[in-house]
Amino acid sequence: MRSALLEYGHTYAQDMKACIELEHTTWKINEGSSGYGPSNADVGVAPFYYPWTVTLGLKNSSGTVVKTWDTSWDLRTVMPLKIRAFPDWGVGSDPTYRDFGYPQYFQPDVGLTGVANGDYQLVMRVKNPLEAVSANAKKLRFANAAQNADGWLGLGAMTVGAGSPSAAVEAEDPGNTLVGGAAVASCTGCSGGSKVGYIGNGTATTVAFPATGGWDTVATTTVPVTLTGGDNTITIAGPDGWAPDIDKITITSG
Repeated sequence: MRSALLEYGHTYAQDMKACIELEHTTWKINEGSSGYGPSNADVGVAPFYYPWTVTLGLKNSSGTVVKTWDTSWDLRTVMPLKIRAFPDWGVGSDPTYRDFGYPQYFQPDVGLTGVANGDYQLVMRVKNPLEAVSANAKKLRFANAAQNADGWLGLGAMTVGAGSPSAAVEAEDPGNTLVGGAAVASCTGCSGGSKVGYIGNGTATTVAFPATGGWDTVATTTVPVTLTGGDNTITIAGPDGWAPDIDKITITSG
């Protein structure tokens, strides 16, 4: 890949990141970039074009994938939450961004039949169809620190134990019902990047929540609950003030 040549004022800069952010191109040669202007109709944000298959997997401690699940997730619906304002040439280290997309939530039903008890890494990959043709086919990779060269993106640790597996539900999941002023808020330390706050107005079980030391610092506490077959409702509230913000609820068997 050759660097993009951007022109602003009377100077030139080799800045591929700025070029991609401003013109939303996936590759460039080093001529013609300076010809784009704010009225250019070809400048925009495009989604991923093809419905490549998204697969989840489990890696053991040796890094071997021991279980996979294909999903129906559609990458074409995912767009950036913010985009760089155009034109924004030569603004230094603090360019202007504006809101654009919105969060997408994907979840599958998976089974752990045949998976031995133990600690695993939950991973995800997007399969390039050319991999079925050639071992040299390039693997789709995300711009995440947990992205591996083998194409698998690390999503976090997962423990498989005796009995039913753990099941986690993000507090901000759109399928949850928020009442009494409860609202979703961003949280850099939370598992889904969001939490639910402004929780209050009474509870059946009193639970102590020690201070975590900061709005974006997450802690856990265990609460025994009795669940019945079918749908269950868990209500979180404060008897005389706001309850702690909630990142997610994980249900484990006793």
